[in-house]
Amino acid sequence: MGRPFFSDQGVSAISVIGAFSLCLFAFILRNALASRTKKLQNAAKVSEKPTAASKPESREPGGNVTMGIRSMPWDEWIELDQQFVDYHKIRIHRIETRGEHVVKTLPENPGVVGSGHPGGQIKDITVVPLGKTFNLGEEDPMRLSALLIQEDLAIMVEGTDGRYYFQAGAVCIPGWWNMREKLGMALDEIHISGHVPQFETKLNMSMARFFKRMPVDKPVVRNNYTFQVVPEEEKQDELDPIELAWAKTMKGEEDAKDIEVETTSRGLSLFYTFNATRKTDTRAWVVGRYGSLDGLVLKPSTVWLRTERQTLRRLPRSGAIVFTIRVYQTSVERLGKEPGVPGRMASAIRSWSEEVARYKAKGAYEGIVEYLDQCHKEQVEGGVEAPETNHPF
Repeated sequence: MGRPFFSDQGVSAISVIGAFSLCLFAFILRNALASRTKKLQNAAKVSEKPTAASKPESREPGGNVTMGIRSMPWDEWIELDQQFVDYHKIRIHRIETRGEHVVKTLPENPGVVGSGHPGGQIKDITVVPLGKTFNLGEEDPMRLSALLIQEDLAIMVEGTDGRYYFQAGAVCIPGWWNMREKLGMALDEIHISGHVPQFETKLNMSMARFFKRMPVDKPVVRNNYTFQVVPEEEKQDELDPIELAWAKTMKGEEDAKDIEVETTSRGLSLFYTFNATRKTDTRAWVVGRYGSLDGLVLKPSTVWLRTERQTLRRLPRSGAIVFTIRVYQTSVERLGKEPGVPGRMASAIRSWSEEVARYKAKGAYEGIVEYLDQCHKEQVEGGVEAPETNHPF
């Protein structure tokens, strides 16, 4: 099915990107100016702030899938931390080597008048840690947006059929999926093709209503999590040692032809459907999916919690919705030392339903639960008390 035209919206993906970029640049400039008014000691505290990966949050408490959205303060839209330079190196390498596979805006649709860069009084932006200055009039807005922040970006535009379509993206560190396979898809198609647990039965209608009704003045945030196995230290890549951009250890080569590309008329993977109906053991499913578990070295230092902080906000002029994805990674070895965390984490993994366990490839790392149990036991015996937390899982 072809994409519906967007002429009734009076906007195009290109004009939306321009408007979004202006919002993003204004946000960065405002926060940069505000930070200069703070005392140096406060700035130092911010720079030393641990990454959010040490705060595991879930959208599936008890194994149930929900949207799990919460209100988001405006000044928490974009998160910059001490890892910005490392993220930037990976992101610019991905853009330079993979091009439109990671950053692309779909061409304008017939009958739509697009506009170029938003312009305005801001002419350029200098990123001090990088020693780089970007000219806003010369840079592609989507590419530039991807280089100024640590989040991946997706722009969803409403079509004439009332559904929201993925019209532009800067997805440099997806981990598991390819933007080129999703760009142009409707919101529901993206989730169905990605085998999101319980999407068709419990999430589809509520998510569609939420996108339709989402107000401009009420941005939201949500979190999800999974785990990934990374190479041992001596085998790690210098640029991306823990496979932030692409989970090669678990997924193989990024451009390798995968049987999951072949789909049925219902949009479900032939491979996934076959295994989902025959196998209940998640370890057996992973062996079928990845070929073998021999290459996966399970240690507390090679299994990493991978969390995503996702935000949604509607642009005021176009009505398009900006979806940001910020990825954090923390080793299970480190988390095993956090008060109260290993017990909660082991309990969360055990609570997953069979469908969620398959989706998260639990069989690739389920042996790590024993380590978490041991860490929890040692904390209990040592009188270590878990701090109070407002984390949703």
